[in-house]
Amino acid sequence: MIINRQAASPQLKDIFVAVVINTTWFIWISRNNARFQKVPFSKAHILCEIVVDVSLSGNLPKGFMHNTMFGFFVFQVFRVSGHPPRAPRILQVSWSPPLPGWYKCNIDGAARGMPRLVAYGGNFRDFRGSFMGAFSLHIEVSLS
Repeated sequence: MIINRQAASPQLKDIFVAVVINTTWFIWISRNNARFQKVPFSKAHILCEIVVDVSLSGNLPKGFMHNTMFGFFVFQVFRVSGHPPRAPRILQVSWSPPLPGWYKCNIDGAARGMPRLVAYGGNFRDFRGSFMGAFSLHIEVSLS
């Protein structure tokens, strides 16, 4: 199974690190016990130990989860409770009208990537808040 590293959530990445570390540790310990102390080992016991230790370390509130079926499956297998990301901050935005007889133009813009995709726009309203007109434009800016 191939996992997209950008799509994996920080909490899922922490779980995978814990799985790799615990698997390596328990294989090494079990191999040494079987070789030097003649203690037999059980694969089921090793898997149970790995799941328990990953569950303990996976529930630490370091990262947050993304809502993916694969992530939910991994959380369920290792008994890890998902930590959802923080809720977005909601800001109240209010519009204040201009003085009587005046118009107000509200504008906004955004840019993304390279070459830059730039867009901007605005609207015009009178002192009563009535819509008088609007504009929007997009341009592509290349920095060369």
